[in-house]
Amino acid sequence: WDRDEMIRVVFLCLALTATAAQMPPPFTRQLYLTNPPMTGNDVIILQNLLARSPAVSKPFTPIFATYDATTATAVKAFEAAVNISVDGITGPEVANHALAKLSCDHWSPSGLGTPQEMGYKYAVHIPVYRNRSNQAEGKLLAPNGTVIHTFTARLHGHDRYGPNGWPHYSNTQGLNEFTSDGNTPTGLAELDLNTPESDHKAFGPYDIHRIVRGLDGNLKFMINITSNSPIRNGILMHTGEWPGWHAPEVMPNSDGCIHIHPKDLKYMDNLLTTQYGVVAHKNLGGVLPYPYKTQGMIAIWEVGCKLNPQDQ
Repeated sequence: WDRDEMIRVVFLCLALTATAAQMPPPFTRQLYLTNPPMTGNDVIILQNLLARSPAVSKPFTPIFATYDATTATAVKAFEAAVNISVDGITGPEVANHALAKLSCDHWSPSGLGTPQEMGYKYAVHIPVYRNRSNQAEGKLLAPNGTVIHTFTARLHGHDRYGPNGWPHYSNTQGLNEFTSDGNTPTGLAELDLNTPESDHKAFGPYDIHRIVRGLDGNLKFMINITSNSPIRNGILMHTGEWPGWHAPEVMPNSDGCIHIHPKDLKYMDNLLTTQYGVVAHKNLGGVLPYPYKTQGMIAIWEVGCKLNPQDQ
């Protein structure tokens, strides 16, 4: 390389580094065509978001987890639809538009069979709001689909990427569900009862419920157990011994899990194990592959989540 070419490359690298710093979580870098192509969880997330855009030609069949020509073409179509510069590069503008317009998975439990019909012993249903500072009313379902308990739940993760302190309270929308420690993802997943976590202050002294495998919605690709390293793992429904907290006060934010009141978790665990044959499997701390047959399922859906005409 001559001197001018070297200077051009240095300035290009500096520009890419500066732009990467502006990327919204979960994205930490710009995505674009390279040889060999870029791969990773950020590409998986982008591809699943783009698949929802009306601007992207269907069927959208890129190479999974690979920023290939099909993905770049889809990015160009999305860029044109949202009126930003068309170059096939996923920079801050594309990432922010995609998260704002395409995060909703449009999944709901409408038409879902009973736990027994689907091969499970129980189910948990929780409708949530885009602003996760609003607590939700969850329902515990018996094998035949009968509601056997209702409870208050908080599915608000961290406010920002990185450590947030503990316990932490806020009235924000919460960090998006595609980011580690962000809001609990929506969709349908398998659930299982595990023995208590060792840290009772953070998780409470009772059996916890572990989300094991995504089946539909955002959970399907966020917790894909065919991968050795799913995008999110260790999402639990649990309680805690939060200093200074008393029911019915608003519960603190979590690390992306589902917080519920101690009395509710204790009651639900006892009900499931004594009346419905659910076993608390030994807690192995999220080891993969998950070694037990799952006993439950969980449905989490966003109220009012639907594709608007302006969403591209």
